[in-house]
Amino acid sequence: AFERPVREKLLQGGLFLLALFVLIVGPITYFSTANLFLKSNLVYMGSLKANLEVEMTGGGISQLPLYDTAQADIDTLTGDDAKRFAVNHPSVGNSDDLNLQKVKFPMSADNLWLVSNSLRQKVATQLGSNGTKANLVVTYQFQGNLTTTGRGMGRTPPVALSDDQVSTLAK
Repeated sequence: AFERPVREKLLQGGLFLLALFVLIVGPITYFSTANLFLKSNLVYMGSLKANLEVEMTGGGISQLPLYDTAQADIDTLTGDDAKRFAVNHPSVGNSDDLNLQKVKFPMSADNLWLVSNSLRQKVATQLGSNGTKANLVVTYQFQGNLTTTGRGMGRTPPVALSDDQVSTLAK
């Protein structure tokens, strides 16, 4: 085996260090605000659903859809609104980089409430039995203009209905 030239060793070592630097710093730069190609991820579509979840004593959950819409009125708020938001939420930081939108859903759902009489009767019977718990759950989904990271989905924690509300629904 013969000794390699110093220039070749320095070139290979330098290229290896450059590759490590790109591998470590590249993703950080891509996902940070230092990314030159960064653009606003504004919402262009939203949907909202509300379900009544009935938990039976012996186990099992029945779901009754109450509201479902994919229509949304989306307004982009002004810079003054962003500044007021930043004042009320200090963790936001700089309000100049903030894009705020207001998403409003219609009062009535997209479709008529087409729940069969048998399902209504079944849910009313379940609500009338002792030990039954009823919860209202709202599920939402937003689609932004970035295809991979622009999707926001979530669900509110179940809101338990009181015994009076459950008995009213059971009637």
